[in-house]
Amino acid sequence: MYLTQYRTQKKLVVPAVLSASLVATLLLSGCSDNSTDSAPAESSSSAASSSASTSSSTSSPSASASASQKASPSANAATSKAAENKESDSADAPSENYAGAEALSSAKSTDLSNEQVTKTQDLYSSYEKVLTAVGTVEVKSDKESDSASSSKEDNTNTPNLALDDKTVSDIEKVSTGSASDEFSANALEFGTNDWKQEGTSKIVGEPKVADSKYNGAPAKVLEVCIDSSDVKVKDSAGNTLTDPNTPKKSLNIFTLVEDNGSWKIASHDFPNNPDC
Repeated sequence: MYLTQYRTQKKLVVPAVLSASLVATLLLSGCSDNSTDSAPAESSSSAASSSASTSSSTSSPSASASASQKASPSANAATSKAAENKESDSADAPSENYAGAEALSSAKSTDLSNEQVTKTQDLYSSYEKVLTAVGTVEVKSDKESDSASSSKEDNTNTPNLALDDKTVSDIEKVSTGSASDEFSANALEFGTNDWKQEGTSKIVGEPKVADSKYNGAPAKVLEVCIDSSDVKVKDSAGNTLTDPNTPKKSLNIFTLVEDNGSWKIASHDFPNNPDC
């Protein structure tokens, strides 16, 4: 706000004949009047400026409070939104999708001497022993036989290998279904790369056992902690391929079914969190 000051200029009418002292007195009087008239205006200006400053100072807390009040709901809304997102993330966490997960969720822990636990240990150890010396045979298709001469010239061709009969039989003695497919594929990888496993893993901790179904047949589902500290995988030159930083223990899910009077591993899975 701007203040416009008006000053009244007094006109002095001096008679033609005045004494020097009277002229001086009147001049001094005129200056005094002008100074007196301007003082209130200047005082008003200072007062107005002071008032404006006071008003501004007084309104600051109010403005701050208003800003604080306006920001507060936004902050609360952000906090509330973060909480909702956290709950949503928890709700969206994937559930266990292996067969028998629901039965295991309510199962109580058992000891290592449980019949199904010891049977699982025996079956899995027998499978791991297959990996100590995987037997393979080279397989040629009719098309490859016809082009045998060209294959000899191309030394980069990798032989098409398959598991030999003994290895297939050893795997089928301990597994069936999807577990048999998994164990066979793993064994073939070992045979193709000329890898060998030393040592076997063992079940530790407190396993869980529950009744389940596999392809409609009665089955047992187990959650066990496998300790592979004694296991090493080596290449043909004897170099250890096992990563020392890999966790030595992990939870494994095994489903056992009876096949021709014998228990076999029908499926092998892992829970979402395999730590144990």
